[in-house]
Parts: sequence; C-alpha cells; structure tokens
Amino acid sequence: HDRAVVLAAVRQDGRALRFASEGLRADPEIALEAIKQHPEAFRFTGDLLRVNRSFAIQATSCCGEVLRYVDDRLRDDSGVVLAAVALDGLALGLAGPVP
Repeated sequence: HDRAVVLAAVRQDGRALRFASEGLRADPEIALEAIKQHPEAFRFTGDLLRVNRSFAIQATSCCGEVLRYVDDRLRDDSGVVLAAVALDGLALGLAGPVP
C-alpha cells in the first residue's frame, strides 16, 4: 500500500489501519494518526509498536482510552498510565492492578 493512501485512509477511519501492510502498521506517524481518529486502531499497530513504552505514552497522550488496548505490562507502567490519566481521568479504570 502506498503510504500517502494509507495515511489518508486512517485519517478518515482509524480502523482502516488493519488493512495496511505490516510495514505501514509499524510506522509511528501512520499509527498515531489512526489512533487519534479511533483509539481501537492501537490494536492494529505493528507488533513492535504495541509493546514499545515510548509509543504507548504517545498514544495514550492522544487518547486515554488507548490504555484499554496496550500490552498488559504497559498497562501497569506508571508513565503510560499517567499519560492516559492526564488526558482522561476515567482512564485510571483501565490501568493494571496496583501492587
């Protein structure tokens, strides 16, 4: 898929990310655009992005609801949780258990 076409598609409907090639799903710019449009798009990001702490912080900073879709280990990460909660206090209910 052409990068510009996929970028335009995810700006219309973030869930369109699921139809992109693995390489484009792993593109942080495309993935974040998709997530901004629809938080569930996080589920369709490339494998490495889904477990990347820095990317999870960026994504949850765009939309706290993304916390629902991040890897369990990241849902327990204070930096990721704080990024989500700073935007949407209700995201705290999506965080992992407090030790």
